[in-house]
Amino acid sequence: MVERTFAIHSHHLTPYVRGEAYYVSTAEKWSRTTEDIGFLFPIRRRAEIEAYYEHMNDTSKSPNQQTHGIGLVLNLYF
Repeated sequence: MVERTFAIHSHHLTPYVRGEAYYVSTAEKWSRTTEDIGFLFPIRRRAEIEAYYEHMNDTSKSPNQQTHGIGLVLNLYF
């Protein structure tokens, strides 16, 4: 994961890029990858919103399966 925080006036925005690889034991190979791009935006001292786009590629089955998704997460810290 690579991220960097930027300050725009008094607001902070943290864009990021993340990649993951998964080993699938039933296929006995590294056959699934995900790539994410998104950002974190703090809205309170202990809360932030995360928005992202994710692409997943699964080569354990024929034909390859590709999935695209978007998400919005509310992170609360206690």
